[in-house]
Amino acid sequence: MKDILELKNLSVSFDGLKVVRGVDFQIKKGEIHGILGESGSGKSVTAFSICKLHDQAVYDGSVLFDGESVLDMTESKLSTIRGYDIAYIFQNPHESFNPNRKLYKQLREAVSIHGIQPSDEKIIEVLASVGLKDPEIILKKYPDQLSGGECQRVMIGMSLLCEPKVIIADEPTSAIDASIKLQIIKLLKDINKTHGTTIVLISHDIDLVENICDSMTVMYGGLVMEQGMTSKILSEPKHPYTKALIDCTESLNKSHERLVTLEGLPLSPKYYKDHCPFYDRCKDRVAICGSEMPALKEINHRAFRCSQI
Repeated sequence: MKDILELKNLSVSFDGLKVVRGVDFQIKKGEIHGILGESGSGKSVTAFSICKLHDQAVYDGSVLFDGESVLDMTESKLSTIRGYDIAYIFQNPHESFNPNRKLYKQLREAVSIHGIQPSDEKIIEVLASVGLKDPEIILKKYPDQLSGGECQRVMIGMSLLCEPKVIIADEPTSAIDASIKLQIIKLLKDINKTHGTTIVLISHDIDLVENICDSMTVMYGGLVMEQGMTSKILSEPKHPYTKALIDCTESLNKSHERLVTLEGLPLSPKYYKDHCPFYDRCKDRVAICGSEMPALKEINHRAFRCSQI
């Protein structure tokens, strides 16, 4: 199947500080791809760069959407694909809406930018399809009158009115109740299956990625640490960072008497050096890991960045 998104050696800098430093991955049409890593790993900056959402950023490398270079697009061209071909679902749904305006007006304005004028019946039908009860009543409310889960569903429904080719979901379940989390996961799966929509899921939650993603990229220090099919990576992790994340999650899920923790903190971009960014926290490190940057190797449809593999 054809790649709908392809990032080649993508770097993103802010005020001269490189935050993402050479990311490569391909996502096929109709695939659900997860970008996994701790906060500060560069996953959200990478995903937001797909539509050049960072106004003050300096980009290098390439981002291809359906074979077309995003980084070479004019602002006018970008405005035609943002929200239409590529929709974003943000981490805190309430912050994505104007608290002073009712949802009906905000929803209509958002899709009318792209020349879409759905009937009220169509809007209600789409909101009902994402699991909202009484969508007619919800449309008359202000965002703060809705729960986090309801607000998230309105945002997802709004994106579906534009029939996007890609939905980028940034931690879509982190700001909602755990019981609603499973419903949102099922909803994203259903959208992918029913509409063939490609989904890019940004998360630090391994269980979430395992439940929904066909393939995944593990990021740390603004770099790709490991890539491949989700089932293969989670059953046979290659990189020490991936293994450490899995060990932490398994100790929590299995209620071990003593939780496994990953010592230290994620590396800040201002401390990036030209060697493995995981060096200081890695239990398997050797001298060469702290003196040179390992290349991203590809073997049997798996990619990993480690000099010890």
